[in-house]
Amino acid sequence: MPKLNYWLREGKSNNAEVDFVVERGGFLIAIEVKAGVAGKIRSLHQWMKDVNYKKKKAIRFNLSAGAIENVTHHFEDEDIKYKLITLPLYLVNHFHKFI
Repeated sequence: MPKLNYWLREGKSNNAEVDFVVERGGFLIAIEVKAGVAGKIRSLHQWMKDVNYKKKKAIRFNLSAGAIENVTHHFEDEDIKYKLITLPLYLVNHFHKFI
């Protein structure tokens, strides 16, 4: 069972928090859990920008059917690009099979 952690960035004007961070197979994996089908993932974007680790992944759980997206997010000083895996909430116990 992987050890669960979370990530918190306290900013002057805004905070960012990722629900869970796990290490698996040499990767850091940020996990966001959303109650609905859609939801903003600003904290996940911030984590992908701020965490200086070469091997990292992002997973979101919500009420959608799931998808794999290539995400581009624009910050004032740079653009970040990453692959986002979205899975339905009922697969949370099996997320390791999808990474």
